[in-house]
Amino acid sequence: MRKYALLFLLVFLLLSACDDKLLKPTEFVPKYPNKAPIFERSHLMDANGKFFTGYSNFNIRRDRVNLSWEKCTDSDFECYRLYRNNSFIREFRDANQLSFTDTLLTSNTFYRYSIASKIRSGMSKSDTLTIKTPSLASPTLLARINQQNKVVFYWKDNSEILGKFILKRDNEEIHNVEGIFPPNPNNYYNYIDSNVNPYSYYGYSLYKKGIYDSTSVTNRGMTVSYNLNAPTLLSLTQIAGSTNVRVSWRDNSSGETAFRIYRKKLEDMNYSLIYSTSIFDQEEFIDQSSALRVGSTYLYYVTAIDSDAPQTSESNNSATMQITISDNSTVTWRIALKDSYGDGWGDSFLSLRINGALKDYIYMNNGAGPEYYDFDVKNGDFLQIYYYDYDYWSDENYYALIDHNNNRLAESGGTWYDPGQTIPGNISWTVNLNGKQLAGKSNQRSSQ
Repeated sequence: MRKYALLFLLVFLLLSACDDKLLKPTEFVPKYPNKAPIFERSHLMDANGKFFTGYSNFNIRRDRVNLSWEKCTDSDFECYRLYRNNSFIREFRDANQLSFTDTLLTSNTFYRYSIASKIRSGMSKSDTLTIKTPSLASPTLLARINQQNKVVFYWKDNSEILGKFILKRDNEEIHNVEGIFPPNPNNYYNYIDSNVNPYSYYGYSLYKKGIYDSTSVTNRGMTVSYNLNAPTLLSLTQIAGSTNVRVSWRDNSSGETAFRIYRKKLEDMNYSLIYSTSIFDQEEFIDQSSALRVGSTYLYYVTAIDSDAPQTSESNNSATMQITISDNSTVTWRIALKDSYGDGWGDSFLSLRINGALKDYIYMNNGAGPEYYDFDVKNGDFLQIYYYDYDYWSDENYYALIDHNNNRLAESGGTWYDPGQTIPGNISWTVNLNGKQLAGKSNQRSSQ
């Protein structure tokens, strides 16, 4: 018994002699890299996030992108790890390896890259960059025959590459011109081919040729024969959720410069000119006049005109068609949900209220999306979409409000092509089906 008492006394004395701090539990704090290996951006995009800088210096091409990043300065550096769209693509164990060319990409596509610097503790820091490869879409080519039996061309650039346009007749080049860069979607190029014979047929092709890439080719066959015939009025369609009317016709002329659309109410005597198109070859117009009323019947016809003369010529009238405006004010809108990592929203979710009343709770259980939630709205409805942040990875979430014409009206949590850049917030929106949508409110929160 004395032996146990003596042992107890010795242990007590040893513990009493120890520093109290040595007996307290300590918290382990893992070491992280000094900083993330920030992507170099100046050679890829401008301050507004446009990629024409990278397109013009060829660091972003149809099938590749030249990536570079800042050096990791940690003494216990282990590697850089590079990811594309959350998939691992390459590891670099040399701290001086600061660039990489990613190939086998697809044109006109967004790619999201992440670069992480890892140290021997296993910890890492990363930076994220989204780029878009350039579009190689073929140009839109319009052509007409003027009264002198010459072929008049207008075209619009639909691509995003630096280069010149090549116009060929029967596979022989007849004209080339440098394209404006960055491309202006409202600019039309033009050329008149005078070296043609009346009543002869010619095959034309147009494309944009760059140093490394070229667009697809647009082909157009033309018979050199001037005429100005009445169009064929094909249909009148009321656009869902509005009183607007889509007027569609078929172009039957080779020499028109534009079209005129006429309308009257059933009970009126005379037609009124309501619109003249700005280009030839147009075959559709949307009448958004506030004068269109539910329950009223309207008649339409279309003519072709040639203003490329001292005095404008006008074709005969097309056949008339009529439409009665109905009250079809209910349309289907949708909410699209995405997740940048591809594993759903976890415990986070949305709620939708229409005119203050709860419509539904909206979840995204897994995947990258987009997943869609459809619901019906009427003109004047007030929508409130609330985001509930109940997940650690909420800065991967994104959602958008989409109307019945597939327009993205508002979005939160980044952008459609670069989701998850910020933590989503709430969106409020007033439905306006009588024309341009009313501005709504979209709130986002920083993920910092």
